[in-house]
Amino acid sequence: MKKVLLIITLLLFATSASAASFTLNIPNSISGDVVDAFCSLYNYPTTVEVDGEQVANPESKVAFAKRMIREYVKNVYKAYKVQELETQRQGILDTADQAIGGVTVE
Repeated sequence: MKKVLLIITLLLFATSASAASFTLNIPNSISGDVVDAFCSLYNYPTTVEVDGEQVANPESKVAFAKRMIREYVKNVYKAYKVQELETQRQGILDTADQAIGGVTVE
């Protein structure tokens, strides 16, 4: 069976600087629906303004769907990094609370 391949290559700057590659295989029988779903959920514009004039969107629906998948992965990664920092922040606050517990003012 033929499959549509959406190849996403991401550079993840976490603990290593190596690249991670992901391939998403979508059966032909639903590939159009998957692209349409991304275009619908992420508001694909069928026309765009160029020099004050509305023209057909030069970005294809497939290119748009791929871009939205990349954006989704980036947003998940950023949320994860923020969550890590929040956990570290809470640990620092807890340590500070314990350290300052013996302070008294008379």
